Amino acid sequence: MQQNHLDAALNAFTAAELERPDDARVHNFRGIALMSMGRTDEAAAEYRRAIAIDNKMEDAHRNLGFLDWMAHRSDSARAHLDRALELNPGDIFAQYYLGRVEIEDGQYERAIALFKPLATGDSNATWAQYDLAVACLYAGQYQSAADQALVLYERSQASPVERASASTIVGVSEAKLKHHEPAIVAFQKAASAAPQQEEAWLNLTRELMETNRFADAITAVQEGLKSNPKSYALHLRLGAAYFSSGKYADAEKSFRQLVEAGDPLPLSYIGLAQVLLRTGRAAEAATELFAAEQKVGPQFLIVYFRGLALDRAGNRSDALVAFRQSVQANPKSAEAHFGVGKTALPLGYTNEAVEELKEVLKLDPGNLQAQRLLAQAYGRMGDQANAAKYTSAKVENEKEPSTNLVGDFILPDWQQPAAH
Repeated sequence: MQQNHLDAALNAFTAAELERPDDARVHNFRGIALMSMGRTDEAAAEYRRAIAIDNKMEDAHRNLGFLDWMAHRSDSARAHLDRALELNPGDIFAQYYLGRVEIEDGQYERAIALFKPLATGDSNATWAQYDLAVACLYAGQYQSAADQALVLYERSQASPVERASASTIVGVSEAKLKHHEPAIVAFQKAASAAPQQEEAWLNLTRELMETNRFADAITAVQEGLKSNPKSYALHLRLGAAYFSSGKYADAEKSFRQLVEAGDPLPLSYIGLAQVLLRTGRAAEAATELFAAEQKVGPQFLIVYFRGLALDRAGNRSDALVAFRQSVQANPKSAEAHFGVGKTALPLGYTNEAVEELKEVLKLDPGNLQAQRLLAQAYGRMGDQANAAKYTSAKVENEKEPSTNLVGDFILPDWQQPAAH
């Protein structure tokens, strides 16, 4: 097994298991071989058998906890990793993976407590320093996250990729603290250290766009594309940067290139539709979105924006059908329910409009447009009491809905230590 002759190792362990079926060590080793071969369900069964024979076998608890963590079974993973640490408080791998369980389960304070001794103790592990910084970041301890990441960044033996990861943590932390210039500098360092990582450029351009530095964002995306010419996300970001800066012709060109390349995801179609809506071509937007629906299916964003485009083009009946589809696709979307209510009312579906607009207010209690339309609907129904109740809402100019083509910051993947 140490020489990676896994088939031969498995055969030998299987023979040993037949000869000594009640030996927990054999089951544990057979589980390791199976896990190394990617046969995780069989490996888990072997670890469980080893634990059933000997509940004090630390290795089996740790290995099963690792598999449960990989399978996102947090309760089981926590129980086995806790047991492994109870049996051997010095098991740094069990401690590390328990920290991963806690960070992914939102138990950030305990994750910090688990990672801190690994990051600052005798082991001084790079991977533990990174995850300690991440745990602090998720816990909202942004300054601590930046401080921990700087320790990692300044390690003399840190690789360019490790420096980029550390700079990313610093950048996200500074951005969360609204320290925009230090965040931009950190993201620039990440992009310079590992230009082949598209995440570094995406984070940099996101922060530049957040601070309305759209020209710089466009330049940064173009620079990122030199190292990542096939990056879908960067091509999409280029369109978003052009759109945000008001360069609609360039934005349309960028989004169309992705659409014509057969984009299997909805975002480039939505970006193109937003450009067409912004430039007064609602009917064309509806046509593009109908074609998108034929390619990628009736996904929420596509049917919702198709409803919006049809409504803008004056085709209310088809718009209502599309908005109803968007509600079915995402019942928790206040915008989708508002689209149904707003469109149903002038078409004479007053009862439906009332129900949909009331649902909008459940999801978004401060929606003044929904309150205004409810007053009109109740007025048509002769319900003057409810009409008066909602008439007091101030009228707002209708805003053009949009979707987030940028997204949140992206933390880089991190190579974790082996569990066995």
